[in-house]
Amino acid sequence: MDRIFTCTGDGTIQIHNSDGTVANNAYVTGLDTPVCLTLGPGGSLWGTDVYVIANGELLRIDSLGNSTTLGNGFGQGISDLKFGVDGSLYLSDFDNDRILRIIPEPQTLLLLTFGIPAILRRRKR
Repeated sequence: MDRIFTCTGDGTIQIHNSDGTVANNAYVTGLDTPVCLTLGPGGSLWGTDVYVIANGELLRIDSLGNSTTLGNGFGQGISDLKFGVDGSLYLSDFDNDRILRIIPEPQTLLLLTFGIPAILRRRKR
C-alpha cells in the first residue's frame, strides 16, 4: 500500500503517491479542521479504509471516498487516533485528559461493509 494521506487546512484529504506526487487532490472534502486520520490495520474487522475524526464524528472512508459514520459526540479535543496491536482504535482526548478505546463488534463492522449502519449493544446479564 503505497498511499500517503494528508489533510489540508480547509478539511480536504489528499492522496499522494510514495514519491510525494499528488494522486488525488480532493479525495474527501468538507471536513472540519483539524482532521485526525489513520489507516485501518487490515484484517476482517477494520480493513484498510481511512478513519477520521471530523465534525465530532468518527468516520470510515472507503477507497472511493464514501464515508460511513461509526460514532459521534467527540469533542474538538481529539488530537490523534491510532490502531493498537490489540485491534482496538485509540483516540487521545486532550481536552478531557484521557485515552478512549474503541473495541470493534464484528457483527457491526460486518453490517457496515454492506452499507448498513448499525449499533449493537451488549445485553447486561
